[in-house]
Amino acid sequence: MLPKQKSYSKDMRYIIRALKYFIHISVLLAIVVAILFALNIVEGGINDVFRNGWDSIWMLALMFLGLSAFYPLLGYAHYTASVAGSLEERKAEICSYMQEKGYVLSKEDGDCLKFRLTSFGKRLMRDFEDTVSVRSVFGGFEFEGYRKDIIPLIHGFEERCGEKAQEQ
Repeated sequence: MLPKQKSYSKDMRYIIRALKYFIHISVLLAIVVAILFALNIVEGGINDVFRNGWDSIWMLALMFLGLSAFYPLLGYAHYTASVAGSLEERKAEICSYMQEKGYVLSKEDGDCLKFRLTSFGKRLMRDFEDTVSVRSVFGGFEFEGYRKDIIPLIHGFEERCGEKAQEQ
C-alpha cells in the first residue's frame, strides 16, 4: 500500500514553491551578510553594508519576492515523450526506468503515476519538490516536474523504448 499524500491544486503548488524560493533566497542573503560580519570583512552595521541601510533590506525583499514568484514558471514544466503504448502496457517499464534513475513510485491515480526521489539529500536540496508525474496522453507519455529532471528523463525513456522497439 502506498502512503497517502495530500493533493494540492496547481495554483496552490505554485504558491508553495514560490514561498519556498523566497525563504531560500532570503536565508542565503542572511548567511552571506552574517559571514561578512563574522569574518570582519565589513565593519559597522546594516547601515554601513548597504547604501540605503535598512531600506535596502526591504528593497531586496521585494526583489526576491518578484524573483521567487516568477521562478516556478521556469523551474517546472511538462513535456511529452513520444513513445507508443498506454500506461497499463508500459507501467512496469516506466517503474523500472524510474527506479534506475533514483525514483520510487509514491502515488498511483488511475491515469497518472507519481514518483519521488529515493535519496533524502536530493529531496532536501529540491525542497521536497521532487515529484515527477507520468501520464498517458495522445502521442506518448507526459512527464511533469522539475525541468532539470524531466528533460534527461524523457530523452532516456525515449531512447530506451526506441532500442526495445528496434530489437523486436
